[in-house]
Amino acid sequence: MRTLVLLLTLMATLPLTFVAPYAGVLVWCWLSFMNPQRITFGDALPVVYAAAVITAIGLVISREPKRLPNNLTPWLFVLLGIVMTANSFFALDPHNAWDEWNKNIKTLVMVITVLVVMTNRVRIHALIWVYVLSIGYLSLKGGLFTLLSGGQSHVLGVAGTATGDNNNLGLIMVMTLPLMYYLRLNSVNRFIRIGLPIMMGCTVVAVLGTYSRGAFLALSLVAGFFWWKAKQKATVGIIGALVLVPAVLFMPQQWVNRINTIDTYEADTSAMNRISQWHFAIRLATDRPLVGGGFDASESFYAVAKYYPDEQVLAYHSIWFQSLGDLGIPGIVLTIAIALVGWRNASVTRRAARSRPEFTWAGDLATMCQVSLAGYFLAGTFLSMAYYDGYYTLIAVLSLLREITSRPRSTLAARLERQGALAAPVPLDARTAAEAH
Repeated sequence: MRTLVLLLTLMATLPLTFVAPYAGVLVWCWLSFMNPQRITFGDALPVVYAAAVITAIGLVISREPKRLPNNLTPWLFVLLGIVMTANSFFALDPHNAWDEWNKNIKTLVMVITVLVVMTNRVRIHALIWVYVLSIGYLSLKGGLFTLLSGGQSHVLGVAGTATGDNNNLGLIMVMTLPLMYYLRLNSVNRFIRIGLPIMMGCTVVAVLGTYSRGAFLALSLVAGFFWWKAKQKATVGIIGALVLVPAVLFMPQQWVNRINTIDTYEADTSAMNRISQWHFAIRLATDRPLVGGGFDASESFYAVAKYYPDEQVLAYHSIWFQSLGDLGIPGIVLTIAIALVGWRNASVTRRAARSRPEFTWAGDLATMCQVSLAGYFLAGTFLSMAYYDGYYTLIAVLSLLREITSRPRSTLAARLERQGALAAPVPLDARTAAEAH
């Protein structure tokens, strides 16, 4: 039944791509974030590839202007793709490296397509909805599972994807929380404004249910950073405490014992293995500074036997050391540059929105994206998620926001502002759908 529903959904939506390419981008992102095809029939049908090809055809035949944002982000993605490709030719384990290259290069192609197509408020808002609903499904499911099981079992996502690991899933859900809040701020529908806080509460419970220490640290940071950025600090603080404190008190003793190992990491095998792998990445990059070891070098028996013979074959467990070990110095430089440019784009967007009320929505989204990025950078320091498509998508959104808010003020907007029509933020629901075209 689920397979039939998925196929009917794809058959109903993908043909729209030939008329409106952004519809194909939304489907493509949905398949990448949520992976419904794996939930239903695994990899039996290449639906993501089909969505990408149909979107590309729709983009080619579309008469819409096609250009990248006029800032550094697109070119950093292009450079990263070049580095990924060049390094794969020199990988210590070519077979695994090219398999990972195939997956990661598709992510970059998707993100660059987002940069070309999602060029206005309606489309960006729709993209955020796709992101939130894709992960929100797992959050609701994980939150209910945690409550019904008394927090005794780990929450997991979709096997064979980024969410299949409990640590990765915890971080991904933490990153989604601020985006849920953005959607609530910019929605007028009463049911949406009630439903999103419920989803946020389930997400908090689900994050705790992953038993991930990194995700718990990220959740704490996001909560604090979110409060600092909030305009109504007292209200946000009270609501946050009413959700987080009971959720923590609900968790069983085994969860408390797990979280307490943060203070005694020297005695924890998992934590020490991470530090060991970071040493391996440094040793690998020192010997091969320009090319690194290639994708998945840390899980190659040959590479470990050559550079760290006394250790196990394990993942890097750090976005920073993963980039360094996989792609060498160029990789870590680009990883840091993408992070800094994304953060800078958010700051520039927020400043522009302060003086232009028509861009209040963009300022809200840029702020919430910064909160998401803060969680990613913290928890990602302990997880192998350097090439996560959701993170790259948020970086692309920030690039688009900067481009949109840098446009000259239109005559209509200036007249409306003089008349007071733009004195308050206008929810998207009150805008015409014609903006999408």
